[in-house]
Amino acid sequence: MKNINHPIIGSLNINSIRYKFDELKFLVQDHIEILILQETKIDQSFPSSKFLIDGYNPPFRRDRNSMGGGILVYIKENIPAKVLKITESIEGIFIEMRFKNDKWLLFCTYNLNGQNSKQFFIELERELDIYLCTYDRFIIDRGLQSGRDGLSSA
Repeated sequence: MKNINHPIIGSLNINSIRYKFDELKFLVQDHIEILILQETKIDQSFPSSKFLIDGYNPPFRRDRNSMGGGILVYIKENIPAKVLKITESIEGIFIEMRFKNDKWLLFCTYNLNGQNSKQFFIELERELDIYLCTYDRFIIDRGLQSGRDGLSSA
């Protein structure tokens, strides 16, 4: 991995991945280690095999439906990673990653329908309290509705 201590992470509100996947594959391959997509607008009827990118593990998913929401997370295949929890209180996925001897916690979320920020952070704090003491570093990607910026921290 080129950037073992400083992985390159991309985050995008894709606003439905169905007809944009081929272009997405072209853009990300060999450019980033972690790709987080929000508002994928897919459900379980779309097999993960339809969304594979060479060099990446099969995507971690938090589906909702074709009307909105949903998260896909791509992590390069040379980065050990596993899902810890898919949250219900806020639309999100906790993923553990390992870089050399460091354990990283990645939390990817989608701000459902412009959810109240105060309530969102209360729920996020509750969820993070479970994990933060056992991880060396953490990344939070708070995807928002199209046209808004997310929040990331490392």
